[in-house]
Amino acid sequence: MNLLKKAFVWFILLAKRFFKKPVFILILALIPLLVSALNIVAHQDSGVATVALVQENKEDKLSSEIVKDLLSENSIIRYVQGDMNESEKLLKTGKVDSVWIFSDDFQKRTDKIAKSQSQRNYLVRIVEREKTASLLLLHEKLYGTLFKYCSESLYLNFAKENVDELKGKTDEQLMEYYDDIHADETLFEYLHIGSDTSSQSIEENYLVTPLRGIFSILIILCGLAVAMLFQKDVSKGVFSWVPYRTAPVLACVYHYIPIIIISALSLISLIVVGLTGSMLREILMIMLYSFCCTVFCMIIRLLCGNIKVLSVLTPVIVVALFAICPVFYDFQSLRAIQMLFPTFYYLKAVYSDAYLLYMVAYFVISLCIYMILSKAKRSV
Repeated sequence: MNLLKKAFVWFILLAKRFFKKPVFILILALIPLLVSALNIVAHQDSGVATVALVQENKEDKLSSEIVKDLLSENSIIRYVQGDMNESEKLLKTGKVDSVWIFSDDFQKRTDKIAKSQSQRNYLVRIVEREKTASLLLLHEKLYGTLFKYCSESLYLNFAKENVDELKGKTDEQLMEYYDDIHADETLFEYLHIGSDTSSQSIEENYLVTPLRGIFSILIILCGLAVAMLFQKDVSKGVFSWVPYRTAPVLACVYHYIPIIIISALSLISLIVVGLTGSMLREILMIMLYSFCCTVFCMIIRLLCGNIKVLSVLTPVIVVALFAICPVFYDFQSLRAIQMLFPTFYYLKAVYSDAYLLYMVAYFVISLCIYMILSKAKRSV
């Protein structure tokens, strides 16, 4: 009990100390600002991108249904309906970011694809001025939208042609079962034509929600700022009374307290904007990430050796995290570099449980590296 009481007192004292630091208050203030900015973007009429939906044949029922659903969708992607000539002008003037042109015999093409897996034909033609991160997001959105409708035709055709027990069933009866088991999510997988990229890998490489990635980098920034404060205290001899054997523990606690505070506020913000999944899983992810960030920042501090080098390197690390880690897009060619940063494992853990184990391994390996560096430099 005495040990827990002392630990709690130390936590309160250190936390109060950090709340007196302007840099820590500034980082805390960034969290609600980021949430507010996201809400503003989400509710703007323009959204992050504007898509013009064009039907070559407005009498086609399936393409009409898809266009109607997209136009009524509440999304940060804005959809407008138009014709070929108008949409091309809007694209040239920059009023729309992309044009989706649905083929004139969309229903027939979909049925042909459903009846023959070897059938290759386009359903939607995409016209755009340039390739950007937001337009890559639109591509994934289109794939998901088309798959939702195409999978119904695939299912009905397969059930009628290959399952004798279902041949007497009507389309309505078959679709009731389809909806009950969420077949579009559990029975089907789709591929890009001319690519080995499956629906599973598309999900893993999907443009991750930027806010989660921004918060994760904000936590690293907080850790690096704390590392500078700790280095300053060490140079002043604030912890000279602490025995060398227990000094690494003090260093870990010193770094971890502000990091876990920022992590907790980030998780609360993600909950507020509705970007979280299972709460137990989210808590486990943020706890593991905070451990990894703590050790990562301590290693960077030891490698830098002094405040001047650390202050110069901090913005470089932050910019590198935005460019390398899957905050906006996952560049697989940079995988070897991504694996050096804890942010990569946290963002990938959103989609794969395996990365939770990778975070544990990252923490253990990083802690061993920190202990080796600490002994080599005779410093905490």
